[in-house]
Amino acid sequence: MKKDFIFNPSLKKHKVPLGALSLNEDVKLTIQINNTFNITDLMVVLYNEDGEVFRKYFDYIKDDNGYKEYSVIFSINKPYIYWYYFEFKDCYGKHYLGATPNLDVKLYDYDV
Repeated sequence: MKKDFIFNPSLKKHKVPLGALSLNEDVKLTIQINNTFNITDLMVVLYNEDGEVFRKYFDYIKDDNGYKEYSVIFSINKPYIYWYYFEFKDCYGKHYLGATPNLDVKLYDYDV
């Protein structure tokens, strides 16, 4: 069965570099979304232990094997622990994508 969303932070196809980042080091995230979704405003939402929240918008890259591929490049300039999830809008409203324990992506209709 074809997945709706593909992202695994332990694979270089989806996150470069792997693991923790150094300050001001660029990171590239790439997510694949089933082309049956008509997505607008896809972003990664980052938050840190100090309560700061950042949103970075993805760019559409290409269609690939039934998936639309999106990427974003950004860096972190404060030495905190960061967590992230994905947020997008479509004709049905706002949705959220978070990780499951086995690093699959899961769709949520509430802020993760």
